[in-house]
Amino acid sequence: MRETVKTNQEMVFMEYFHEYYPGLFRFALYLLKRKDLAEDCVSDVFLSLWIIKDKLPEIQKIKPYLFTSVKNKALMIKKRMDRQETLDFNTIVEIPDVVLSPLDRLMKKELQMVIEDVIIRLPERCRMIFLLAKEEKLKYKEISNILSVSVKTIDSQISIANKRIKRALTKFNSPKFSVKSKDKLKIFA
Repeated sequence: MRETVKTNQEMVFMEYFHEYYPGLFRFALYLLKRKDLAEDCVSDVFLSLWIIKDKLPEIQKIKPYLFTSVKNKALMIKKRMDRQETLDFNTIVEIPDVVLSPLDRLMKKELQMVIEDVIIRLPERCRMIFLLAKEEKLKYKEISNILSVSVKTIDSQISIANKRIKRALTKFNSPKFSVKSKDKLKIFA
């Protein structure tokens, strides 16, 4: 019986690791600006989780728990860090390449660059909130708990980011990718 429980806990841990590691790594990378530190940070969080794997069933919302743990660990690492390197963003926008013409692929690439540029230029807190909401698909309440800010602040920051992206897309001025003011921005669908 104990062997079965132990095996189930290990399986649950491995599922969490495979499901959440990429997003936690991106979040840690954003906070620490260095790949090696981000990997160490997330590994330390999962090591801590492994140590308490017997208590996994008690953690009701694992995703916010893990993001909060990474944030806290990253802040501890950041305090000890002397220098920061710039963040290398991965492509944010995902438009399927299903049978795109060369022109469409070029337009997609240009659109991605425009949006990435806008996101990079967002104020730091706004950018972090936007990436947690849109890329990591965290709920506003979860982000609020992770960053210790109000849900209203999250909503306000997302609105700022969306307005700036919409403005950039209007300047992009492509009939295929333009966004009307009434339309909701659904880049991360």
